[in-house]
Amino acid sequence: MNRSKRFKILILLSMGVFLGCVKQNHQPFTSVVATYPNGQKKAVEIRTDADSASRVIRREIYGIKGNLLSIEDVAGQTLTEYRYYKNGRRMSIRILHANKPDGTWKRWYANGVLAAEKNYRNGRSQGTWKYWDAEGKLTRQSEYWEGNLRWEKTFK
Repeated sequence: MNRSKRFKILILLSMGVFLGCVKQNHQPFTSVVATYPNGQKKAVEIRTDADSASRVIRREIYGIKGNLLSIEDVAGQTLTEYRYYKNGRRMSIRILHANKPDGTWKRWYANGVLAAEKNYRNGRSQGTWKYWDAEGKLTRQSEYWEGNLRWEKTFK
């Protein structure tokens, strides 16, 4: 591997781009970056190699203002989506694995206060779900097990 390629890999590692990516068969990784006309990053693809048979293993999509919109771990079939309000604050984060809800999903009010936190496993509701009002006060809490509601409590 030439010095230039090693340097690029070290830079990408330090930026955290390789989270969730596994090096396979000792192949080097390459990065392909697309930009908007204003120069902002539009997309980044991490590939197994630079040749025509390369495989995309990770894809990041950015909005025109540079905000991260989604991360897709192609090899692991995981998609993390980020949504934003017009004021630039984060609206929600959701994770899909094999096109099913998975992991912790979060939603915020436009003022930045957390509105809801939900958990999924293999497409089913799982664990504790919490809901807050716009001032940050907990209003409701639910507990799920394998998609079934076990209990729910409302707070005043």
